[in-house]
Amino acid sequence: MKSIIRRATSTALAAAMVLSLTPAFDISTDAASVPEGFVYTKGTQFMCDGAPYYYGGTNCYYLTYKSNEAVNNVLDDCVDMGLNVVRVWGHLDAGTKTDQVTSNGYAVFQNSADGSGEKDGVYFQYFDKDLNRPVVNEGADGLRRLDYVIAQAEKRGIKLILTFTNYWQAFGGMEQYCKWVQEAGLGSNLQVDDFYTNETCKQWYKDYVKTLLNHTNYYTGEKLMDSEAVFAWELCNEPRAERSDVGCEDNVLYNWAKEMSEYVKSIDPYHMVSVGDEGFFNYDRQGNIMQNVVDSDYA
Repeated sequence: MKSIIRRATSTALAAAMVLSLTPAFDISTDAASVPEGFVYTKGTQFMCDGAPYYYGGTNCYYLTYKSNEAVNNVLDDCVDMGLNVVRVWGHLDAGTKTDQVTSNGYAVFQNSADGSGEKDGVYFQYFDKDLNRPVVNEGADGLRRLDYVIAQAEKRGIKLILTFTNYWQAFGGMEQYCKWVQEAGLGSNLQVDDFYTNETCKQWYKDYVKTLLNHTNYYTGEKLMDSEAVFAWELCNEPRAERSDVGCEDNVLYNWAKEMSEYVKSIDPYHMVSVGDEGFFNYDRQGNIMQNVVDSDYA
């Protein structure tokens, strides 16, 4: 009886997701070329290895900076509940790194968008004053934490949706990129929405995406873009341009998402890409509904 409930729940969630899918850009993949174990789309249906792929999913943003024991416990709980897709934040951006450490031995950062910048001592990206640009931390207190989550998920048959950045301050996100640009002396008075059009922000975002996709998992020995544990890449958590393009008349968000989706696909043509928007009605400046913007546009 318990397994029947799990299957029914997974099927219902999957059906709801599939009905809401509307690919935003023509970046589809030839199903015949998709590697074994990768999920792809066929019309409005998720597919894997030639068969329909149904799932029950959940969100767990904090997995990448918690202990191995915590990661194992969460993923074991997912298996027990019949959840086989988990959304995890694949970004953790800090400010300018100093040569100081806290009493816990954590690196100290200045000008972080989100508090101290690190989370339990873990950080994926930081600004290097000497290099005058952000640097990716692929060490034990950096992407190796994400590596462990991916390796353990793969061991359990769980797939992950991994985000590249965040619209909000949590974990740094777009505001941190704007702070980095100002720290580098390449711009001033930048606001969050400037992230979509500032060429330096966009290039540094692409640099992170390229590094992440080509990063070799410490535990599995394969590049992240080759991992069947990745369900999809997500461009951003809850992107919006409500401060700079209220009625979406200038297509600021659309143009950014199109450019970045195509960039991701140019490196990793096989995994799906999701915008990460929330699914809300878009009103023009006169209050008229322009279109229904749905979450999770996978292609």
